Amino acid sequence: MRGPWQRTSQNQLANENQFYDGLTNLSQVEMEALTSCRIWQQQVTDGMPRTPPSEQPANYSSMTEEQKDIFDVLYRAAQQVKRSTDSDIERLNWNKAALLREKPIPLDPWRKINGKVVYVLSSDSGFMNCAGTVSQTIDGGVLVKSLLDITGDYFIKGFPFQVADGYELDASKFMAMKVGLKKLTTVLGEERTVTELDYGKPCERPEGGEKIEAEAKAPTPYEQKQLQEIESSLTEKRNAADAAIKRAAELIQKFEDDKIMEKQRQDLIKETAKKAVQARVLKGNQDLADKGDAYGLLRMGESYRDGEGVPKDLAKAKDYLTKAAAAGSPTAADALLKLNQVSTNSPATQ
Repeated sequence: MRGPWQRTSQNQLANENQFYDGLTNLSQVEMEALTSCRIWQQQVTDGMPRTPPSEQPANYSSMTEEQKDIFDVLYRAAQQVKRSTDSDIERLNWNKAALLREKPIPLDPWRKINGKVVYVLSSDSGFMNCAGTVSQTIDGGVLVKSLLDITGDYFIKGFPFQVADGYELDASKFMAMKVGLKKLTTVLGEERTVTELDYGKPCERPEGGEKIEAEAKAPTPYEQKQLQEIESSLTEKRNAADAAIKRAAELIQKFEDDKIMEKQRQDLIKETAKKAVQARVLKGNQDLADKGDAYGLLRMGESYRDGEGVPKDLAKAKDYLTKAAAAGSPTAADALLKLNQVSTNSPATQ
């Protein structure tokens, strides 16, 4: 049994390529991994190791060299997908932890401003984090060179702390409300117009303030949406990794049925070639559609309407046909009219 890959014939390579080209329902990350591993396989003529014995299926030793080549590529592609998805999962978990991390409480969390008592961490408070370097104490406030949120210098009105020039404001401790612009004169006599923030008047927590504080600790609607998207992505990534690892074993299991008739094999080759042609036609139509071409938009609409080469999706079909009609295709306009009539008469809409 040979160890490294050694190409035996061009015919074998052609057979393997036909097998790969016939694979369907691969995710983008799986397809990219499979493509890179196939290129790697074809470029290396010796020294490339076989699948480790611990990862080989029970029937590995009885496989033909062609079958081993295919399995080894699928195995390495699966491992590559797993490494990629593991990295994505680690990043997503970090983002999730950052969103769920308890927000630091700034100085003077309760303020009175514009006649109202406000909890600065409430999503609708209008207060923002302040970070930067104090450059000057002036007009009952401080002029700050910004590091966050605001471009350029800004002025904090009513800043209640005595700080020296050069003091660094910590964004987790200082918050103020943007109120407009302020004209001022620096110590150098320079006339400036900068963004103005109002610190407000520090005050005690009002009655019922505990409830407001609890609501502010909860994720905002935007953060909740981010968390939902992260959970969805995590599920997708985990499934992709699991599916990729299993797929190699599932596909190679097909080799157990090597006793199928030659006619069935030839039919498979023909069907693979047919799908390859369909895929090229579909890509050509999609490329035209992406450029706003009426014919390409029409064909993509028909493909999604009929489920040819793509999953059937009437919403996408209507979208493409609408664009094709707008681009001047009378055929698309007729097809769109019929599709709308079918949708109107369907039980779901009655």
